[in-house]
Amino acid sequence: MTRRDRLLVALALGLATTTLLSLGHRRVGYVRDEGIYFVASRHHAAWAAQLLHAPGTALAAPARDRAFSVNHEHPALMKIAGGISARIFAQPGRPAGQPEPAQAGLLPLMPEGAAMRLPAQLLAGLAVALLFLTGASLAAPLPAKPQPVP
Repeated sequence: MTRRDRLLVALALGLATTTLLSLGHRRVGYVRDEGIYFVASRHHAAWAAQLLHAPGTALAAPARDRAFSVNHEHPALMKIAGGISARIFAQPGRPAGQPEPAQAGLLPLMPEGAAMRLPAQLLAGLAVALLFLTGASLAAPLPAKPQPVP
């Protein structure tokens, strides 16, 4: 298998994983903890937007503490990514069981919950692709490039 073939297989596996997770979320529903993560993601994304428009204000302790006080027990990276994804892709409306209505994203393609889950689904697809590439590189070396005969 050539390097190009391996990359194509890795890409196909990553896309298949992301697609299956994206399609399957509709049947799963939302687990108990996701409601607070969604609220925290909205606050984190609002802070990220403020960081772009008024960095001095966003980086000041009161604004920073207000944005990250919601669900401060868990790392913020995926909540920020989920919130930004929702600001881009969420359809407007009130998600079931959520106290706050979802605002329309810049490109409203999916329900807010699906948009919030999208970054994790993309990372899962990336992990599958990288796992394949790692396994393929350990299983067999790439064929040697033929050397021209002088």
